[in-house]
Amino acid sequence: MESMVLPTAELEVVRNYFALVREFREQQLYHKAEETLLVALTKLPNHPFLLIRLANLYSRLDMPEKALKTLNRLVHHHPKLASAFYLRARVHQRLQDNGRAINDYMKALGFSLSRDQRILRHLLPLLLQQQRYDDALSLIYDFQVAAKNPVAFAEIQAECFLHFSKNAAAFNKLREALLCNPRDPRLLKGYLKLSIQSGKKSPKEVYQILKLSLPEVAELEPGELELLELDHLMYHGQTEEALRQVEALKESQPDNWVWRKKCALMKLETGESDTSVPELQELFREHFEDDEIRIVLENYFLVNGKLTHWKRLVQQVLIEHSQHPDLYAYLCGIGNHQDWLAICKLDADNFIKQVQYLPLPSGQLGTDQTFRKLPFYALNLLVSRIAIQNTVPSPEELWEEIERERERKKQSPPFQLEDLQAAYPTWLFALHLYFYFQSCSDHPASFQPALLQNEYTALSLFIDQEVVDVDISQMLTPENPRLKNMVKSEAGYRWRIRPSFAAPELKAGEMTFYTEAQFREIADAIQKSVKEQKLRKKGRNGHLKSPKKSSGRQ
Repeated sequence: MESMVLPTAELEVVRNYFALVREFREQQLYHKAEETLLVALTKLPNHPFLLIRLANLYSRLDMPEKALKTLNRLVHHHPKLASAFYLRARVHQRLQDNGRAINDYMKALGFSLSRDQRILRHLLPLLLQQQRYDDALSLIYDFQVAAKNPVAFAEIQAECFLHFSKNAAAFNKLREALLCNPRDPRLLKGYLKLSIQSGKKSPKEVYQILKLSLPEVAELEPGELELLELDHLMYHGQTEEALRQVEALKESQPDNWVWRKKCALMKLETGESDTSVPELQELFREHFEDDEIRIVLENYFLVNGKLTHWKRLVQQVLIEHSQHPDLYAYLCGIGNHQDWLAICKLDADNFIKQVQYLPLPSGQLGTDQTFRKLPFYALNLLVSRIAIQNTVPSPEELWEEIERERERKKQSPPFQLEDLQAAYPTWLFALHLYFYFQSCSDHPASFQPALLQNEYTALSLFIDQEVVDVDISQMLTPENPRLKNMVKSEAGYRWRIRPSFAAPELKAGEMTFYTEAQFREIADAIQKSVKEQKLRKKGRNGHLKSPKKSSGRQ
């Protein structure tokens, strides 16, 4: 493993920079903290401690893409550093790229003969999620031997045994673990759940026997034993008795969330969808953060071909809880529909009229690249507000929402109101193009915040079964001209609006937009470019298909 022992003089320099970074963070001057680390990296290029601290700063500020870029640099320059792979795996996992996360966790484990418990705690659930049960069992066994702890990760080991129909082995493993750690409530609940499948005694009876033999066994939370008893009845086919008991519990405590939820789920499981689905929808409206209810409803509507109904329900909940971007991001992913403004009812005229009255700082497009420095959630919040409420918030209104959202996540925004104001012109310019295409074009359009932030893509069009990304980079960085305005991309084509193509003429407050006539010229130019590209492609393919005839003419 790469040594992390530093020369004394170098270590002292790093400590001085870290002290300054800590001071800036305590004052919530996150830009200053970032700038300090970047300056330090110019003095000590690719220093592992500095790269790690910078990546952690980005992660804490909810900027995982920047953290990943920094960690890629760390791995490249320090490929024998276990913590580099571990930290990158954590970011991959946060970005839901579990395949890459598993690969990096495995690489980090390769440096540790004792199988680092911290790494396994993150890796093993991912292996189970991808049904790699043999790999999980092998890693658990190796760790148990190395750590001389035969019950380490017993609950995960038991879950793997269950997958291979080794119920007795799973039950015995959890029993062994519980005997070693009787105060662990997770082991106790896992053991009682397994007892439902492994024996005739009810969980209540098993728990009483445990308390007699293990007086120090953990106490269950109120209602947990009753829930296990209901599961026992359902597993052994006593559905009527289970429903009778849960109805009684619900009637005795009508406002109890646990019994309302359990009752609705059990009725759906027994086929009573006419009554259970409305109850589950009502529960979802009350607590949309409940993942189990969301997943159950989503699966029900998907299986029954009612995905549109489900999306409509999520939209209704969003209207009531518009300040929850996580739910909005979930809605945008339903059915793989990537247009984040699909539910918005604004047209181009209404959008431009609203922008006209916004208090925006004056300035020309392309003079400020601040928007690239802001985290994705800032633009996501703006787009969600426009999509859900059909209104364009001022920078001040959006700033208040951002502060509330960060407070909910116990974080502070890594930028200031002035940065948000500077980003607005670019964002609004891109959005006005999207609304023009939605209002005045026959070609479907989609808007994805990440594409604007990462690739200067104002919107994506679907023309003749081709994806065309409309690129505004030339409007923002005119000092870097490119020779071609239409190029092939991974998705389809990329078409760049040139500053010389048409100068925006429509004045809206401090903003300048394209007029509808100018927009139509742009739309025609894009369509013409796509046709030309297709003709060239067809010509090339035709040439390749008839080499003999071509050779004869030569």
